[in-house]
Amino acid sequence: MLVGVGIHPELERMCEYLKDNGFGVPIKIVNFEVFQFENGQNVLIREVFYERDIEPQTTPKLTVDRIRSWAKEEGVVKQFDRFVKIAEDSGLAVQPQKASVRIAPSFDRRLYLMYAQPRPGKLYLEAGAGQFAKYFSVSEKEADEALNDIKGLWSGKKLDGKLDQIQKFLHKNQSRIRSK
Repeated sequence: MLVGVGIHPELERMCEYLKDNGFGVPIKIVNFEVFQFENGQNVLIREVFYERDIEPQTTPKLTVDRIRSWAKEEGVVKQFDRFVKIAEDSGLAVQPQKASVRIAPSFDRRLYLMYAQPRPGKLYLEAGAGQFAKYFSVSEKEADEALNDIKGLWSGKKLDGKLDQIQKFLHKNQSRIRSK
């Protein structure tokens, strides 16, 4: 809300800028003027100079199923589902992101452990080996040796091999990963 005396030309320019550049800001410029009759009575006149109401934008809620549908479109749904199942079976939290899923410890979902993003015909994987060592009873050397070459775009047998690698590491360390 901006209140002032009169309508400055710069206000009109700013409203046009906000409108033309898609900021989605509801804008209304209302001008009030007071007129006084000869008998002393005041009349308030309201003039709507500019009005632009915006419907609230509803962004579809991100879900793992929504990311899964993208994986299906990209032809990697089987591997995507396997990645999610591996994480869930290890007691880790699977969280939807803008165009991917992030794997975090169940005790603190703000932390990052792994990441998967569907791409055309491939799945981008990343694992924070150091993160496993930092938050779980896993040595940094062990985590690094097991996960350091996970990062990248993978497809076919190489992707299956990377998923095997993740699964083996998580299965071997499952008891150390489930709790803080």
